[in-house]
Amino acid sequence: MNKNIINNYLQDNGYDLSSKDSNDIKVSINNNEVTITGSKNNLIELADYIVSLALSNNEKDHIHIDDLTLLSSDSVELIIEKE
Repeated sequence: MNKNIINNYLQDNGYDLSSKDSNDIKVSINNNEVTITGSKNNLIELADYIVSLALSNNEKDHIHIDDLTLLSSDSVELIIEKE
């Protein structure tokens, strides 16, 4: 999977991708709400993962976003599935 589609597009079109925010995304669950918190670049990287999954030629494909990839250590794991 190409994981830089969004990032490359934004760079090629002159968007400012500088960010001084945190290095991790945090996913939390409160009642029936899921909150995803991250810096500009973290959210762009998450978007890259999602677009790459959507464009994958594999049915029933999925990605795990966890503390080994993009999430902070105190975050719940995020699994995104393609139907």
